[in-house]
Amino acid sequence: MPTADKCDDRAKKPAAHAIPEIDLPPWLKVTGKTRTVRALIVVNTVIFAAMAGASGIKSLFIPSSQVLLHFGASSGAATIIDGQFWRTATSAFVHIGFLHLMMNCYVLWDVGPLVEKLFGSRKFIVVYLLAALGASLSSLMFNPTVVSAGASGAIFGLFGALGAFFWRHRKHFPAGFLKLHGKILAIFILYGIVYGAVMQGVDNAAHIGGLLSGFICALALLPAVPGETNYRKRDVLVTAGLAVCLLGFLAADCKSIAGNSHVIGDAAYQQAVELLQRHKNAQALPLLNEAATLMPEVACVHWDRARANQSLKRYDDALADCDEAIRLEPTNKIAFMIRGSIFHDVGNERHSISDLTRFIELDPKNAMAHNNRAWSYAAMGDYDAALKDVDIAIKMDRNASTFYDTRAVALYLSNRCDEALKELNKATSLKHGDGAYSYHRACIYKKLGKQEQADLEMKKAELLGYVPEPWEAKLN
Repeated sequence: MPTADKCDDRAKKPAAHAIPEIDLPPWLKVTGKTRTVRALIVVNTVIFAAMAGASGIKSLFIPSSQVLLHFGASSGAATIIDGQFWRTATSAFVHIGFLHLMMNCYVLWDVGPLVEKLFGSRKFIVVYLLAALGASLSSLMFNPTVVSAGASGAIFGLFGALGAFFWRHRKHFPAGFLKLHGKILAIFILYGIVYGAVMQGVDNAAHIGGLLSGFICALALLPAVPGETNYRKRDVLVTAGLAVCLLGFLAADCKSIAGNSHVIGDAAYQQAVELLQRHKNAQALPLLNEAATLMPEVACVHWDRARANQSLKRYDDALADCDEAIRLEPTNKIAFMIRGSIFHDVGNERHSISDLTRFIELDPKNAMAHNNRAWSYAAMGDYDAALKDVDIAIKMDRNASTFYDTRAVALYLSNRCDEALKELNKATSLKHGDGAYSYHRACIYKKLGKQEQADLEMKKAELLGYVPEPWEAKLN
């Protein structure tokens, strides 16, 4: 039986499988998160908050390409064709959703302080920014039609910088340090690149470009001796030289993209989308024509041109574009919704209902599709079907005022005027100042023999600029 002294001695002996502690030199000890890393995280977070605040809650998770470009993302069309070269830098501070932001900030928070400790704050920020530029330029070269955004290219650059430091100063590291951390670094880089190659929507060109840029910049700015982090005159010249090299890369991008018809078409399309959002459909149409000529295989160009032509009452052209969009993407619901709306405008309610039914098959939880089909049923005279559809829409979204208006019209046509007025009151309480509600209320008052009230509501509708649809003539 062992004595107490022997038990104590045994307890003091390290286990055979324990990992020995590595005595780190001062230049390798990271004591906290540096101000530069904190500042980068703050800048990324503030820009994302501004984007989400300005464009709505949807941008928290899936911001649109237009929103990303508005806040500084990069694409071949915007950056090269439109000459907005500043996007090569700003795109590194724009993120595609909250999860994307959090992932990048976490990795930056984890690895950034070590890189800054090894290189010093000034060299760290130079490597970070030049890697970001390298990532953006690589993305433009290999994925010119992709909207590129995020700090991941710059962060891969930090991994490249670590790799350069580990390689050149490998003799100065404590025994066992590089064996452990070098493997971790290699595995992380390999995983990131393989993940980017397998997963759709990941800009792997930016990751690889950032990694190589960070590695090259770090080699050029590498301190002669570990622990020497001063930013000297030589480093200023080296930084300028690296910047000139990146300008050469930008020139190569310009040459490559200038003759790319798809990118030129995308530039025209992006300009058209901005005009469509401002309801300048006539101005958008020539740009959409150019985009459709250069990118005939892109369905969204056709359905957006269909919208523009519909607003200009060029229905045959609009229907032809919808047909082409559906041919290109037979399961894309948007073209069915637009074509159904066009058929409704020209009074072909059966075809409208057919297209809206197809849309609902593809997206059964879309309340607006049920409301629009109800409107077509009402126009066709099938009021029971209209009420059934609009009830489904209201059940899905009880705060959409237009649904109550649609229900009011169906009730009115079913000779249930009192119920119709109640529905219009609900619609008005949710949204004031809509001329449609005044027009429909005027129709009901006229039917009830309340001519004075009908005239007042009709004047309101006219002042609010409401123009009844052709089929609504039978309401009055």
